Parts: sequence; structure tokens; C-alpha cells
Amino acid sequence: MKQHFIICLVFFSPLFVFSQNVEVLGGIKADSLNVQLGLIKNVADPISAQDAATKAYVDASNSSPTYTIGLSAEQGGYIFWVSADGKHGLVAETENQSTFASWHEAQDFISDPDNHSADGDEFRDWRMPTKYELNEMYLQKVAIGDFFNSFYWSSTGADAENAWGQFFGNGAQNFFKHNNGFFVRAVRAF
Repeated sequence: MKQHFIICLVFFSPLFVFSQNVEVLGGIKADSLNVQLGLIKNVADPISAQDAATKAYVDASNSSPTYTIGLSAEQGGYIFWVSADGKHGLVAETENQSTFASWHEAQDFISDPDNHSADGDEFRDWRMPTKYELNEMYLQKVAIGDFFNSFYWSSTGADAENAWGQFFGNGAQNFFKHNNGFFVRAVRAF
């Protein structure tokens, strides 16, 4: 019986400790610990210089880069939209993936690394833009570069036989039969 009690005490006592409020000498207090996620909530600011240096190092190493609209070799093309915090956005390829492709062929052209710029061929998550993303690209076509005054496909279907495209001469959007041959320009998200 003693053996079973000791085994239970050894295995279950850590659970008891981690479910209680913990206060460490030096003023750091954790109101709750989540052992499985490794989260510590409500930790006071560090007091010692070493603790402050460690916190600064950890905070700096956990930060992700922020981006702005513009050419980005690191992201494989031209960033044409970013979130308010600059950590997420949409990138347009800087060259066309095809000059004449049906809607069904478009993704095949996008998937082939040989159809991408030197920076763009580093990524495998390219896709066709939605009709809304395609319009954003149209609005920034001069900055993104290399667009023709022609039709470009979007990924947005209109029905079983048609999908949306956009004319880059004047920005007009309409839906067209899938078998039409249009230009294709890829996008990716980060």
C-alpha cells in the first residue's frame, strides 16, 4: 500500500504544484501556469539586469518581420497589400506565368517554377488571384510592372462554365467561358 501511495504522490504532486499560484523570490509572480502550452500569465517585469537582458533577447528573437507595399525579393515579388500590423500580406509575381491559357490550365502554369521570376521560383504556394485581389493588382499595375493591356484570369468562378477575368487596359471585370485564353499572373499570401 505504501508503494502505491508513493507512486501516486510522485506522479500527481507536480500537477498540484502547477495548478496553484506561484511566487518566486525576487518579485516574479505567476498567477497561472499552463504546463501543456508553456504559457505563463501575469508575470511582473524583471528586476535584475540579467533577467531584463534575457527578456529583451527572447522578445527580440520572437518578433516577426514587418513588411510594406513594394518590391520584396524575400517574398518573391511585389507586395501589393499588407495587414495593419505589416506581418501578413499578398505578393504578386513580377512577370506573367502565361500569355494564353484557359482557366483550367492557369493553375498548371502557376505551379511550374520555370514560369516564375528568379525570386518567385523559390516559392511553391503561388495561386490565381481572386477577382478582388486581381482588381487590387490592376490598381497597382504600374508599380507591380509587366502587365499587358489584355485580359487576366481570376480564380473566382461565376458558374460551372464561367470565371471572372479583368481587362488591364481599363479595369473592366466580367465573366468569361473557361476555355478562353487569357494572361495569368500569380499571387501568394504571407
